[in-house]
Amino acid sequence: MTRFIDGPLLSGADFRSAIVTLRAIRDAGVAPFSLPEKEGYGYLFPLQRDPENLLPEKPETARNLISLGQSMVDTQPLDRAFDSDIPSAYTYFGQLIDHDITRQQPIGPPVLDRNTVPAPLSEIQGMANSRTSSLDLDCIYGPAIEPGAHYTVPRIGDKMLIEKAVKGPVDSDLPREPDSPHSPLIGDRRNDENLVISQLHVAFLRAHNTLVTERSFSFDEAAKQLRRHYQWIVVNDYLPKIVGRDVVESVLSRKINLFDPPDDAKRMPLEFSVAAFRTAHSMSREVYNFSDSFDRAFLFQLFPQKMLAKYHHIIPGWMIDWQRFVDGTNLARKIGPVLAESLSGLDDGQGHTLPHGLGTMDLLKGYLLRLPTGQALARRMEHTPLSEQDIEAAATDQQIPILRAAGFLEKTPLWFYLLCEAKASNSGRLGAVGSEIVASVLIGLVRRSKDSFLRFDNWKPSLGKGETFELPDLLRLAGFLQNTN
Repeated sequence: MTRFIDGPLLSGADFRSAIVTLRAIRDAGVAPFSLPEKEGYGYLFPLQRDPENLLPEKPETARNLISLGQSMVDTQPLDRAFDSDIPSAYTYFGQLIDHDITRQQPIGPPVLDRNTVPAPLSEIQGMANSRTSSLDLDCIYGPAIEPGAHYTVPRIGDKMLIEKAVKGPVDSDLPREPDSPHSPLIGDRRNDENLVISQLHVAFLRAHNTLVTERSFSFDEAAKQLRRHYQWIVVNDYLPKIVGRDVVESVLSRKINLFDPPDDAKRMPLEFSVAAFRTAHSMSREVYNFSDSFDRAFLFQLFPQKMLAKYHHIIPGWMIDWQRFVDGTNLARKIGPVLAESLSGLDDGQGHTLPHGLGTMDLLKGYLLRLPTGQALARRMEHTPLSEQDIEAAATDQQIPILRAAGFLEKTPLWFYLLCEAKASNSGRLGAVGSEIVASVLIGLVRRSKDSFLRFDNWKPSLGKGETFELPDLLRLAGFLQNTN
């Protein structure tokens, strides 16, 4: 059973309780940190009040979405024709970005099933985001906002605490609670959902400590430099791979300007967080060449929570060989309307089986939160919408009759539309609508960060070689990749 990619649910009561406890810890002087400000959710475009822009609100819509979600299984997981040219490390870097900027508190009972109906707009716009959204690495540095977990992210002076794999090298696993199930003591526990993102979190901790030990930075100086270099990777390395460099340049020059709110208007766009950025779910592989001891690892095997209950820490065989995730040995799947089979069976991170797989959950969540159809959003963004024939060409043979019967060829769920748009582009990247949304929002969030490198003219990275800094350079800084000449 694969752990639910959204992690354990965080209710309003959980959030309020954690804030009370964290405020007491901060005021007692135990650990310095900033508490998350009140942030929420909204829409890029006001399309929700016209029913023509939305999926039909009728009982069979949820059932049709469930059928469509169940059809979204990659039946050719070993066919290299469906691989992109993007190294798989970027799949999980994208997951870390997501965990750094958004975590929704559920609306009412957190159930997505055949009875799902759209929530009232007032409830949707009243949802709180329990993460800060300015790409400030609060998923690494904290504060930790977790159900029933009141702790500060552990430090030793200016360094971050890192523990070790069982009989493994130093600084090779996250710090963990001593009692079973040995949950990690990190800013966002979703970063322990699978072995890849868990080890990526370790890389950020190690990179911070390298800046302290080798460059004599204070904690605050190291955190500021790591934030800026992380943001640089997002804008100059990750986004060009996902949306194309031309879109990035157009957003940076403000030729495309979909999302540029003032600092005091902290609203995460739902078209981004529930649809456009979730297209990355389709980038996960079903099988990875993980390491020498784990060279044919199925995705479900990389979710080790039950094993951690026995071992406390990971074992050396579970440590990732990062070289294989950056050199093309493992490539992300092309973005499209199918997901790895392991994502068909999920639990909620607390041992409870969820009724549906990830594809179904994403579709139902979009319906619950009143996302516009793909066609409505494309028209609003002045793009020619995909035709019914375009969508059928991108869909699988199993999906086509479901799309036809449900009327989803004329009014396509936004997330599925953006997956089809990416497939139709045949680039491995997002299509026009998806690219503009993802680039606009991520660059807009970087601009809003108090430590943003975009607040300085001609800022250049200083932690790599020359004036470049990419994800492999961060892994080298962490000591997980060898330095190159």
